[in-house]
Amino acid sequence: MTGESLGNVLAPLNASLNLASTLFLVAGFRFVKGKAIDRHRRAMLGAVAASGLFLTFYLLRIYLTGTHRFAGEGLAKAVYLGILFSHMTLALVIVPLVLRLLYLAWRSRY
Repeated sequence: MTGESLGNVLAPLNASLNLASTLFLVAGFRFVKGKAIDRHRRAMLGAVAASGLFLTFYLLRIYLTGTHRFAGEGLAKAVYLGILFSHMTLALVIVPLVLRLLYLAWRSRY
């Protein structure tokens, strides 16, 4: 299997991991509202695990296939780039916040 073909397999896997993370977050929200704290904790750990796997496979995909250019032009490209840059900024900012959150949860500092 070539790097390109493996990268193409990773794209739907990454989408599935994002979906799984979202479902874990929604479930965790419902659990904490229902005072099911242990289930909430497990759902949040599932969300972090799915997100961590997503990040790993996303970086592997970029390594294998390189970056991809947006084919659109004009307004579509401007909107795309605006969303892309805000997404990249938020992705960088969230990593230390999640690590801090995990540390505080580990120490039972709610």
